Amino acid sequence: MIPYELQTVANPSRLKRLSHRARFAQALRMIAPQPGQTILDYGTGDARLLTLLYKQEPRADYIGYEPVAEMNEQARRLLQAADVPARLLTTDTDLQGLQCDRVVCMEVFEHLDAPQLARAFNDLRTLLRPDGRLVLSVPVEIGAAALLKNTVRAVAGQRNENASWRHVAAATFGRTANIPRRSRAGYIDAHLGFDYRVLRTQLRAEGFSVEAETFAPVPLLGPALNSQVFWRCARR
Repeated sequence: MIPYELQTVANPSRLKRLSHRARFAQALRMIAPQPGQTILDYGTGDARLLTLLYKQEPRADYIGYEPVAEMNEQARRLLQAADVPARLLTTDTDLQGLQCDRVVCMEVFEHLDAPQLARAFNDLRTLLRPDGRLVLSVPVEIGAAALLKNTVRAVAGQRNENASWRHVAAATFGRTANIPRRSRAGYIDAHLGFDYRVLRTQLRAEGFSVEAETFAPVPLLGPALNSQVFWRCARR
């Protein structure tokens, strides 16, 4: 597996590096960790966010959940190198009994098929304290962002198997319902066909109210020319 930092903050593409760094900066603003809080990063990847949160507020209790073994190992190495005393969990059993003031889930839900998405929502409801907050981010894969992202992917030789120009055009016009999204053991690799507006509706259906919505890397541009959307949610 390619080290996750090479796909994100240390990406060879300057544009992607800037986008991911802006994504982390926006996450820190949305989470705003406070002393004594318990903060769980659900799907922590290489734990980059946990190291940044600890640097911002070292008096909170940080936990990362990462069930993918290879990614979990990357997280362990980064936390050790950064001397961050975060707990790293790997199984559903590890999550049992946890109650958190903040649950963070960045760039995860776009990869989950329907059964895994239902399972994740159940986890989030269980893990979040009644007065806690969920901070969630997913990519914008419709509109001008879809056209730009898929053009860049094609030029870089990273086109997905379902990334025909017909499907890219459909995503550009926000018509994602008929774009196939193939799942392998519950995991969807491709971003094309994901529509954040559908997930926003699901959040409400799953018992969360959206308190704030913003975009990155340039919030003032809204969804048209941004690559990620962020929500801060409360339990209803």
